[in-house]
Amino acid sequence: MFKYDLIIKNVLASRHSKNISDLISDKLNKAVNKKYVSAAILFPLIERKNNINVILTKRSEFMSDHPGQVCFPGGKYDSKDKTMENCAKREAMEEIGLNSDYIRVLGELDKCFTGTGFKITPIIAAVSSNYIPQIDKSEVSEVFEVPLKFLINYKNRHIVHSKYEGIKYSFYEYYWKNKKIWGSTAKIIVNFCDIVKKDLNV
Repeated sequence: MFKYDLIIKNVLASRHSKNISDLISDKLNKAVNKKYVSAAILFPLIERKNNINVILTKRSEFMSDHPGQVCFPGGKYDSKDKTMENCAKREAMEEIGLNSDYIRVLGELDKCFTGTGFKITPIIAAVSSNYIPQIDKSEVSEVFEVPLKFLINYKNRHIVHSKYEGIKYSFYEYYWKNKKIWGSTAKIIVNFCDIVKKDLNV
């Protein structure tokens, strides 16, 4: 068992879940009755030399949706999945060869509603350090890891202000080496970091 497993599992199990969004509040309120597409992502944590890293992917440039963007392994829910956990595991296996034998699920994070019409369920998981990525090049161009201590550090969290269709909104960004992590991916990371920060010594 990873030394941080039980801490994160207990923190997630003891709290009341909520909803987060990468939409501005006014736009979210207007979209209360909107039908969202259910999806799940795997939020993989892996131990490297007594440090915790977060596994992320870069989408293929050939993808029709969000080409080249940094994201978690994941995708749309299929009725055959039966659970959001199964959906996240299936997508992780298809995209980066992350077999469920290498995964220990720790719990669910808050659901994230996106401006593109998705309701995302993040599944937090500890991944065996023996895992070696096997990439589906049609979906993923790269797998990389970011230290959790970098993501938890407020100094590395940037708030960007922008405007879309005349409406002002803000979102988070991280810059790790030559990668920009933003949008729903950054929002989910911020949500996780804010939840576990005081309990993890990273």
